[in-house]
Amino acid sequence: MNKLKTDYAYMAGLVDGEGCITIQKIDSPKYYTRRHSPQYQLKISIDMTSLDCLEKAQGVFGGKITSRDRDGTNYRIYHWYLFSKNASNVCKKLLPYLREKKQQAICAIDFQKILKSHSGRVRLTEKEVANRHKYFLRIKELKTSKLTPIASKGLP
Repeated sequence: MNKLKTDYAYMAGLVDGEGCITIQKIDSPKYYTRRHSPQYQLKISIDMTSLDCLEKAQGVFGGKITSRDRDGTNYRIYHWYLFSKNASNVCKKLLPYLREKKQQAICAIDFQKILKSHSGRVRLTEKEVANRHKYFLRIKELKTSKLTPIASKGLP
């Protein structure tokens, strides 16, 4: 396996374990004026305490890194993220190596394909908003479909 494929496989492991692939709905009132529509955007991110790992992600894929104090500890949490086309491109590169989040990545790639080039000043049609919302709901469903419900408080 060449170095780039190794990097992609490593990053896929980080995304599967510590990452998030999501479609965000921006519910700010300023988007509901007569000239604006609800906004949906694709995001891929990884949160972890290892800055080195996220700097590796940034070196391979770009993106930004922020940090915050981890509540109740003396540790910092680092947050690496990308939006929109950049996030979709990362999903495409990681797709062959993803396991847990493979279906989420497919949904994310499909979502990005449906987007038209709109400026923030153009109102989307109801059909366009409904289609984006469909992907928003689908990725939420994929996130919860693998969760294990707690059957009883007595079980570990």
